[in-house]
Amino acid sequence: MLKHITLHLILFFCVSTTIFAQPQRVTNLVSFAKTYGYVRYFYPSDEASAVNWEQFLVYGSKTVEQAKNDEELTILLADLFEPLAPQIVFNFDGSTPQISPPKMNKADLIPVYWQHLGLGGKNSNVYKSKRVGRTLIEKMSADRMGNFMQSFPVKNHQNKTFRLLALTKVSSGSMAQLWARVDLANGQSGFFDNMSDRPIQNTDWVEVEIQGKIDSTAEQLVFGLMLSGSNEVHVDYIRLEIQSDNGTWQKVNINNSEMDDWNGDTLDHWIVAKGTYKPQKAQDVCDDCNAVYLGPEYSLMPQEQKLFSTAPKKDEIFSSQLSEQIHLHMPLVVLGDEHHTYPNATERASKLFSDIQNVQLNIENKYTQISDVIVLWNSIQHFYPYFDQIDNEWNSALVNSLNSIEQGLNIEQFEGLLKHMVVGFQDGHGRLYNPRNNDLLLPILFDFVEDKIVVTKSSTPELKLGDVITKIDGNEVNALFSQKMSLVSGSPQWKRSQALKHLRMWQSGSNVEIVFQRNEKQHLASVQTGMYYQLTDDVLPPITHLKDDVFYVDLDRASMPEIAPIMQNIANAKGVIFDLRGYPKGNHKIISHLLSKPDTSDKWMKIPHIIYPDHKFTEWDNGNWLLPLAKPHIESKVVFLTNAKAVSYSESFLSFIKHYKLATIVGEATAGANGNINLIYLPSGMQVVFTGMRVSKHDGSQHHLIGVKPDVEITRTLQAIKDGRDEYLEKALEIIAGSL
Repeated sequence: MLKHITLHLILFFCVSTTIFAQPQRVTNLVSFAKTYGYVRYFYPSDEASAVNWEQFLVYGSKTVEQAKNDEELTILLADLFEPLAPQIVFNFDGSTPQISPPKMNKADLIPVYWQHLGLGGKNSNVYKSKRVGRTLIEKMSADRMGNFMQSFPVKNHQNKTFRLLALTKVSSGSMAQLWARVDLANGQSGFFDNMSDRPIQNTDWVEVEIQGKIDSTAEQLVFGLMLSGSNEVHVDYIRLEIQSDNGTWQKVNINNSEMDDWNGDTLDHWIVAKGTYKPQKAQDVCDDCNAVYLGPEYSLMPQEQKLFSTAPKKDEIFSSQLSEQIHLHMPLVVLGDEHHTYPNATERASKLFSDIQNVQLNIENKYTQISDVIVLWNSIQHFYPYFDQIDNEWNSALVNSLNSIEQGLNIEQFEGLLKHMVVGFQDGHGRLYNPRNNDLLLPILFDFVEDKIVVTKSSTPELKLGDVITKIDGNEVNALFSQKMSLVSGSPQWKRSQALKHLRMWQSGSNVEIVFQRNEKQHLASVQTGMYYQLTDDVLPPITHLKDDVFYVDLDRASMPEIAPIMQNIANAKGVIFDLRGYPKGNHKIISHLLSKPDTSDKWMKIPHIIYPDHKFTEWDNGNWLLPLAKPHIESKVVFLTNAKAVSYSESFLSFIKHYKLATIVGEATAGANGNINLIYLPSGMQVVFTGMRVSKHDGSQHHLIGVKPDVEITRTLQAIKDGRDEYLEKALEIIAGSL
C-alpha cells in the first residue's frame, strides 16, 4: 500500500512541474488535441457533427504520433481534419489566409455557427450547445417507409437466372435493402429476396447484388430499393442482367437505369409507393455520378430560436498557434441549406468514417488513455468559467499528462493521472467517477483535530470517540491523509473534509488493520469494511425542541413538509438553530420566513455565452432565486451551524443568510464550490464532473475557493470529542442565551 501512495506522489510531481523538453511525439499529440477541441466545438459543419469523435480520437492520435517533424505533422493534421472541416488551414508563418465561402449559386444559404450556453450535452437541462442554422424538421413522420420500384416483363426469360445490381451507400448508422420479386401468371409470387439477412450498411460506395431464378410461369420481375424510419441511402444506378445459356451475363435495358432522367423533382420511370419518402436528387454526393437520395425529407426550422443574441461574424477567421511552428486557421461560420453545410466534404468524410468504424476503446490501450486526456482537457479549456480565479497552467497539464502516458501507465496509474488533472482546475465539484470501482467503507468517521486524525463516530466496538489514529492498513496516517488530500480538487477546507471521507473508502472487502492511541497507549484493531453509508455524527433528532424554548432543526435531515407544521412555533420561539453542516433537504423556503423584505439579488449565478474557443466568454446568462416573503416571519434569535462539508446548494442557502444578515453563522468556512455541475463523458467509460456556471457572492465578489465564512469560528478540540460534546451547538446556545 505504501507503494500505492508513492506512485501517486510521483505522478503528482510529473503533472505539476513546468513543461520539460518536449519530444516530437508529444508535440504531435498536443497539436492534434488542440485541433480536436477547435473543430469539435466550434467548426459547425455537418461532417464534424456526424463523426464518432471517440473513435476518431483513438485513430487520429495513433496516426499523428509517429510524425517525424512539423512538416509531416501538418500533412497528417490536414488529412485528418479536412474531411470534417473542409475550410481549415494549417501553415507555418502564422499569416491569416483568405478563406472564401463556397462559390454556389444559391440565394437561400444561411450562416451556420455554434453557440454554447455552458457545455451542452446529454442529461443536462441547464447547459445547452446548438449549431444555429442546422435545426432541421422532417416534412413527414419518420416512421414511414421509403421505397421506389419498377417492373420488367420476363415471359421471354422464364427458367433463366437473373441478377439485380445496384451501386449504393448509406449514411452512418443507416441501413437499406435492395429487393426483387417474381410475379407469376396465377397472381402468386415466385422468387422473392429483400436482403433482410444482409442489409446494406456500407458508408462507402459498394455494389450490392440479388441473384435468383425466374420461374417457368413468370410474368414480370418487380424490383426496387427500400428503407424505413430515419435511415438514409444513396444509389447511383440499378442494373438488371440475365444469364445466357453459355453462362455469360447479358444486360437488359430497364428504364432510367442510371438515375439521371428527371421530370422536375420526379424520378422518371420509377414508381414511388404511396405514403413513402420520395427519391430526391442527391446534393453533391460524388463528382462523377447522378446519385439519388432516399430518406426523410427535411427543411430548416423557420424562425429558429438562438440561445443568445451574440454570434461570430460571417467572415471571421479564428487562428491559434498549435506548436512552435504550426498555426491553425478556420472560419467560425459556414453556409448551409436544408441539405448540407458547404463546402460539402461528404465523400472524404465517408472514407474517414469507414476507416475509424472498427476502432475499439479500451482503458488499457494507450490511445484510449490519450483520448481521455484530450476530451477532459478541451472540455475544461473551452467551458470552465473560473480560469481567472485559479492558479494553474492548464497548457502544462496537457503536455505533461500526454508525456506521462507515453512512458506507459497501467489502469491504476492512469486513474491517478486523471485525478491530478481534475485537481489542477481547482473545483470542489471536480471529481473522477469510474463505474468499475466499488468502494466499501470503514464503519468510522474521522476529523482532523489538533493536527491529529481523530475518531468522531464509530459503529465498531474496538474504536471509541477521541481515539487518535496513527496507521491504517500499514500506512502512516499523516502520509495517507496528505496523499488523499492531493487527489481532491478545490479549496483547502474542502480538500481536508473530503480526504477525511476518503480515509474510510477501501476497495477490499477484507479487514483493515488500524493502529490508534487511547490514554497514551497504542492499540490495534482489525475492522471490517462494508456498506456503512448512513453513518453520521448526528446526535439529536432532526427537529428537537430544546430547553429554554430553543428549536434545533437539522436541514440535512428535515424536509420542508416536516418543518411546516411547526413553523409557527419556530417563529415564536426564543431561539432557533438551523444545522447546515451537510446538504439541505429541499427546504430553502426557510429563507423566505427569515426575510423582512423581498429578495432583489439577481446576478449571483452566471452561465457563460460561448462562441469563441479558449474560454473567451462574450456575455453571461444571469440566474437568481428572487425569493418572496413568507409567513409566519421568524422573529426568534437565529443561528446557523456550518462547516466545510456544506457545498453547492448548501452554500446558495447560506449566501442569503450572509448577504441579508438574517442570522449568526457559527462554524467554519464552507466548501467554496457552487453552481450546477457539468458532466464530461470520457472515451474509456469514466466520467468527470466540473462546475459549469460561475457563482459569486451576492455583492459580486468571489465565492469560488473561498466559501461562506462564519461570523463566529469554531475549532474542535480533542477533549470535547472524547466527552461527546458538540462545540458548534454549544456556541449557538451560548449566543442565543446571550441575546435574551
